[in-house]
Amino acid sequence: MRRLLSALIVSAVLVTASGCSAEVDWADAEAQANAFIGAEYDGLGIASLRLADVSADEGGSVTLEFSERGTVTGVDVACFGDGRARFAYTAETESGSVGAEAEVRCDGSVLAVVPQDVIRGVGSVTVTGTLVSGGGGFLVARVLGEVE
Repeated sequence: MRRLLSALIVSAVLVTASGCSAEVDWADAEAQANAFIGAEYDGLGIASLRLADVSADEGGSVTLEFSERGTVTGVDVACFGDGRARFAYTAETESGSVGAEAEVRCDGSVLAVVPQDVIRGVGSVTVTGTLVSGGGGFLVARVLGEVE
């Protein structure tokens, strides 16, 4: 019998000096991100990054580590705020790493990033985000899958 690992929620904050970016309603963006985080899903964990100031080239990252190996079936990602963000994930397995990247709008739309094949034997998943344009937002990634 398989059991689901309760959602692990990890957040990182990337705060940089404000430039000439559009003003973001951070309270509203955070409320939308929290609603997305709180929605029920079948998964291994959730990563959240606050991205601000397009000049912040280094972006941010969060690593979700699992006490038991898991199977990753995809990642649902959304950004809440203003602009666009680049998202990537890397799943570490016993035999190496597998990942993908995509660009998302910070308008609350959910993008399903599905690997060609399910990823088995996953011990950790690193989620990274970089603001491409706009004032910033909360990038949230739900790692879908189950414990093996």
